[in-house]
Amino acid sequence: MAQSRVKPKDPIMGLLNSPYRETYARGFGLYLWWVFCLIKSYMSFIKNYQKTKCAQIDLDDGNRVLVSYGTLDIRIFKLGFLLIPNGTIHIFSNQFTYNLTQKIGYDMSKDIVMIVCNELVGSHSLEELKNRCVDLESNKDFLNKI
Repeated sequence: MAQSRVKPKDPIMGLLNSPYRETYARGFGLYLWWVFCLIKSYMSFIKNYQKTKCAQIDLDDGNRVLVSYGTLDIRIFKLGFLLIPNGTIHIFSNQFTYNLTQKIGYDMSKDIVMIVCNELVGSHSLEELKNRCVDLESNKDFLNKI
């Protein structure tokens, strides 16, 4: 039997004498997965945005939150298995929603859901998100800077 001149390298996992040639694709895939997990673990971000309806925010601690804009108010739900809302975290008052709508007016470039999400996206946990919601309602400077 003829010996192959290409000697297989030792794999990262598994047997020491593997029958395949190392192409470094596995190592590169593991590197990409590591970078994805590293980036995702240090920041929360807005996902599944639908204009003037709702947006999903993935928090740093792994929880998912849905910001929903209805006819009367803005609600924030905690999402559970299969992205089904588990419970209500916060309901913004009707006065806050009215003031925000009046402040925006007919400017189509501004969106209520996106404005609220941009204020909440820096939260790391559900408690911090709840505190930011309460601060937004009580802070009059928030409405002035829009």
